[in-house]
Amino acid sequence: MLQNPDPQVENPSRMERTDDVDFTVTPAVLGRLLLGITGILVVAYLIFAINSEILGSEFFGSTILYVLFDLHGEVTVPTWYSSMLLLGCSLVLAAIAVLKLRRRDRYGRHWAGLSIVFLGLSIEESADLHGAVSQQLQSIFNTGG
Repeated sequence: MLQNPDPQVENPSRMERTDDVDFTVTPAVLGRLLLGITGILVVAYLIFAINSEILGSEFFGSTILYVLFDLHGEVTVPTWYSSMLLLGCSLVLAAIAVLKLRRRDRYGRHWAGLSIVFLGLSIEESADLHGAVSQQLQSIFNTGG
């Protein structure tokens, strides 16, 4: 016969289960963290851009690093970061939607819709769909400049 390892709990199957999630992130801490990451990406881009465009110094990987941290590019670390921020927003909105729907709040579906919109924005940003559409429209309408 198995004995209960915790004598305080008489019957583990009768333990109270809670569905509430306690997770606290202060806006100030999150804001500083995200601003710090953004600052690092901007400084990295400036260093590699100044090196490439003004100094012209060549070192192992200098061109790759310049392209990888280009703020104007599409398949870059800053673009990935932006996509992850949008995905994070989608996840937070989904969590809010779940809580609202459990409480039968009338705006629960609105929160879920926002979550889906932000998920779509994240996918669009990382897949560069706007670049592909723009390229097709430029060729169809023969625009340039």
